[in-house]
Amino acid sequence: MAKKQDYLIDGQRIANQRRRFGAVYRRISWVLVVLLITSGFAGYFYLYQDQGVVTLKIASGPYRSDSYELMVEIADVVDRHSANLVIEVVPSKDSSNNISMLNRSVVDLATIRSDGIAKLPNVE
Repeated sequence: MAKKQDYLIDGQRIANQRRRFGAVYRRISWVLVVLLITSGFAGYFYLYQDQGVVTLKIASGPYRSDSYELMVEIADVVDRHSANLVIEVVPSKDSSNNISMLNRSVVDLATIRSDGIAKLPNVE
């Protein structure tokens, strides 16, 4: 049979262990809270940082054609309303040339006429 003094020693030992574990859990909790706040600030600054200017090159067709004039007007409107987007209009010979430049990644976008026959390059 255990003595009353043994129960007191065991109870004191258990209380000391709980106190130590409580301190460890508090430290872990504080570390997690600091990490959460830090990651929140880092995420905020990552999402809302200045993205810089994006330039889109658009192949438009022959100089002074309808599609060229339309793209120049669109570029002017975008220039007036956006500080982060610049449209560069690139004149080209015809729609097949636009498709070719688009496939070679010379331009980002291209206007292609649907009423004419485009000469597509042989793709094999």
